[in-house]
Amino acid sequence: MWDFVTASMLLAPTLTARCSLYVDEFLICYRSKHIHIIERHLLQCPINLQTGLTFKFSSSKTVCIHFCKLRKPHPEPTLLLNGTPVPVVEETKFLGVIFDRKLSFIPHIKHLKDKCTKALNLLRVLAHTSWGADQETLLHLYRSLIRSKLDYGCIVYGSAHGFYLRMLDPIQNHALPLCLVA
Repeated sequence: MWDFVTASMLLAPTLTARCSLYVDEFLICYRSKHIHIIERHLLQCPINLQTGLTFKFSSSKTVCIHFCKLRKPHPEPTLLLNGTPVPVVEETKFLGVIFDRKLSFIPHIKHLKDKCTKALNLLRVLAHTSWGADQETLLHLYRSLIRSKLDYGCIVYGSAHGFYLRMLDPIQNHALPLCLVA
């Protein structure tokens, strides 16, 4: 996976690599059992994409992540962009979702839990019994500060193991009683 490269797959129809472009984030994916085939196809993509466009690839923002569930040692892809080696990383963020090499989504869930805990602390302050906000306002804040964070990307990170997803349950279990003044 390459983060922050730009262009469209229409310019490289002969390659079987998959591409995804959204504003300033670009993703190139290729799937194979053999690492040398992956390297060859991924090295051809930037060349084909840059020749037809005025876009430039940023070597400093480009990373590679090798998704693999193999437990035995295996080689990492060796990729170059403008003569600079592309670093192979353990995790990277694409469109706000943190992908790790095993696709367990643990780093994303932990990051999400930290962000929601901060929003929950704000909700606790505003839910004070003597001077706090009313139930309708608290529910509105819950939906905008906590629920929106949990919903974003859930179609992707929802494939994580149930044990890891349960790390987010305490957020819901604390937020709703606060809002409903239970």
